Amino acid sequence: MDRRSPRPGEVRHSGASLDRTRRILGYEPAVRFEDGLAETVAWCRAWVDADPGAASGAGTSAGPADAAVTPPVPDPPAGTAS
Repeated sequence: MDRRSPRPGEVRHSGASLDRTRRILGYEPAVRFEDGLAETVAWCRAWVDADPGAASGAGTSAGPADAAVTPPVPDPPAGTAS
């Protein structure tokens, strides 16, 4: 991993919380963070499995014009907006 000095304005620490959003807007996430993360990882793995070279950038796809070999994009996880 390449560690560099923080850039100006970079957030060093975050105490992100939905408490205020819940209280003011009544917002509740449709998917728990852990479940969403697991579904995202599964989606990424399915994409790489469709084109094994994709993870290294050496995929078989030459880009959007090369639709015949472009890996299919898996459906978004259940409970998420498309």
